[in-house]
Amino acid sequence: MAGLRKMLASILVAAAMSSAAALPHPLPLSTPTDVVKSVPAFNVSNFAAAALVLSHRDYFRFDVEFCSEHDTVHCEVLGTTLTETLASIPQTFCEDSSTGVSFKWTENSDGSADLVIIRDLSSEDADIVERGVYHIPKNATPMMGTNQFQHQVYVGPPSFLVPARRFYLSHRVQGVDGED
Repeated sequence: MAGLRKMLASILVAAAMSSAAALPHPLPLSTPTDVVKSVPAFNVSNFAAAALVLSHRDYFRFDVEFCSEHDTVHCEVLGTTLTETLASIPQTFCEDSSTGVSFKWTENSDGSADLVIIRDLSSEDADIVERGVYHIPKNATPMMGTNQFQHQVYVGPPSFLVPARRFYLSHRVQGVDGED
């Protein structure tokens, strides 16, 4: 039975991954840094997330605007969940990879969640990443409906500011890539 569950879980994960466009792997969420600097908060709007009733799917969608630019980047992903709850989503590019913007949703053991937004500003001269984390309390993602129609829905504000910091990645600065 455990083997069957593992096989089913791997099939569902593969299906979820295939629902996203094939994109190059985004930068890691935690990388050694030399310099960290606060930057203006990321402005998120139109945020929505919900598990879809009787479908074993969940979705996350929002728009994000950065203080230094007036362009809005749209982020959206469809995931897989067997429990009609909002499941953690691995780091995923928004819109298209040329924007350098990606996000990750992490469900915490206490029922809260974290939305992490990453903006890659790297160039030939330096690897620079801006990273913001917005904590979502447990009461902002309640279970709705009854019986087989019960599912988790985000009911918090649709617009919010995400505190952010800029990271200058040390592996490039220190020349580990073979560059000085």
